[in-house]
Amino acid sequence: MQDLYSELLLEHSKNKQIKEEIPEDYTIVTKRNCLCGDTCSVGIKENPIQIKVKCNGCALCQASSSVLLDLTKGKNKQELKTLVEEIKIFLTDYKPKEELKDLNCFSSLKKFPTRKTCVNLPWQCLEQVLTKSR
Repeated sequence: MQDLYSELLLEHSKNKQIKEEIPEDYTIVTKRNCLCGDTCSVGIKENPIQIKVKCNGCALCQASSSVLLDLTKGKNKQELKTLVEEIKIFLTDYKPKEELKDLNCFSSLKKFPTRKTCVNLPWQCLEQVLTKSR
């Protein structure tokens, strides 16, 4: 199990920004992982685009939420949609593009495929909130 939790992953899982409440004026999607009890909410506010995440869950889900915050900064809506697609590819082949190198902390998931749902949860929320927002 220690192979699963790299130092970078644990560092990301301690990000305090993923514990803050999402303001009511954001469009919000909340999802729950029935397998381990993770709950994640992603909110988006437009003009300019701002992303907030609130995550209560395992270290993998929390780290993924933190990486999501890092990778979405300064992106427009189309770039965010492209990023979600790139994450889907990564969760299949575990080979991140250079600009997505923070995803390397999840490359050990190859050995633990059932934990992929924990990492994917915040990204599923982002994908849904992008279609829900204006």
